[in-house]
Amino acid sequence: MHLSPAMYRFLRSLTAPYTRLSGFTLLEMLLAVTILAVIVVILGGAMRLGYRSAEKGERKIESAERVRRTIEIVESQIQALLPLTVKEQAERKPNFSGDRKTLTISTNYSMWDGRKGYILAEYTVKSEASGRESLFLKEKPLGVETATEILLLKDCSSVEFAYLEKGLTKEDAKWIERWNSEETVPERIKIAIKFGAWNYSLVVPVRVGRET
Repeated sequence: MHLSPAMYRFLRSLTAPYTRLSGFTLLEMLLAVTILAVIVVILGGAMRLGYRSAEKGERKIESAERVRRTIEIVESQIQALLPLTVKEQAERKPNFSGDRKTLTISTNYSMWDGRKGYILAEYTVKSEASGRESLFLKEKPLGVETATEILLLKDCSSVEFAYLEKGLTKEDAKWIERWNSEETVPERIKIAIKFGAWNYSLVVPVRVGRET
């Protein structure tokens, strides 16, 4: 059947929309793939950011808990301090000494559950190659050579001890960096910890028991 040009254009106009919808062009496919890739990259970045934030939050919580536990140990051992003495070459010396980076005391409190008796606790601040400082605690039962050492804190900006020296009056009392007396103990002991953005300062009164 012969169609006139006008009829042919009319029929073509009716079928043209269906022809265009029958498939995607190469440009449309490329555009769709590009949009999908961008969405995947954005979602992946958001997931990584969320994971890193959660991981960073967990590290902060863990660090804060470690500092809290360390302060708890130091406070408990100082409060249980005993003015014991040891015999060295026919001379009795007190088991107490301290400066900015070390503290040695006799105490009946151990950080290890189940350990009883008098303990010689030695705190030592050690410098790391990075310039940071770490706090170690070594415990040794009196009269026993075997000692147990544990790392309490690491990557600290600074860890320092100070000692309150009693004066004739309250106003005369002063903080010193080294305890020199072999006969007495300080009124208070302070430990200052700079850990990341946190600054901790703990002052513990020294309540000595009966000397043995």
